[in-house]
Amino acid sequence: MGLAITKAIVEQMGGSIGFDSEPDVLTTFFVDFPVWHEETATAAAPVASVKPDRMTGGKRVLICEDDPDIAALLRLMLEQVGLAADVAHNAAQAKSMLLGGDYAAMTLDLSLPDQDGITLIRELRSIGKTAALPILVVSGRAAAGRKELNGEAFTVLDWISKPINQEQLVAALMQAMGRLQLPARRYCMSRMMRT
Repeated sequence: MGLAITKAIVEQMGGSIGFDSEPDVLTTFFVDFPVWHEETATAAAPVASVKPDRMTGGKRVLICEDDPDIAALLRLMLEQVGLAADVAHNAAQAKSMLLGGDYAAMTLDLSLPDQDGITLIRELRSIGKTAALPILVVSGRAAAGRKELNGEAFTVLDWISKPINQEQLVAALMQAMGRLQLPARRYCMSRMMRT
C-alpha cells in the first residue's frame, strides 16, 4: 500500500514515479517533480477539500476506514473525480456522522476497531435515515463478508477487495448517486499495486 499511496500523492502533485531494476540484484525507485516556480507558489490558493458538485445534490460520501493511510487514499481517489468525502475511523463515529449529516453513499471497511462491519450494516439497515443508504464495502474481508450476508435482505452496493480498484469504486458510487456517465478525468491509479 505504501508504494500505491506514494504514487497517488506524487501524481497529484504533477510528478511521476518509476523504477530501475536488475533482477535478483537491486530495484531502485525514483520520483520526478516539475520545476518549482516561486511566483506560482505564492499566487496559488491553499488546497481545500473538494466541494460537492451540483450533480450529487450537495451530498458527500462517508468513508468508514480505521487505517488512516487507506482512508487518505480513498479520499484522494474520490476527489480525483470531483466527489467530496468525510472520514470516520470507527463505527461509532460513522453512525454519529450519518445521523447528523447528509450522505449520498458510504464506503465501509469490515474490520473496524469498535464494531464488526457486518453488524454495522445490519444496524444501519434498521434505522430509517440509513435504511436505503448505498453502502460500498471496501475491505480485505470483502469476500468473507459477502458470504456472511448472502441470503439476507440487506443490500450492499458492491464488494471491493483490497488492493482497491479505483474504476470499480468510482463506477459503483456514480451509479449510486444517479450519475450515468463518469467524469472525463484521468484516473491516476486504476489498479493498486501490491507492495
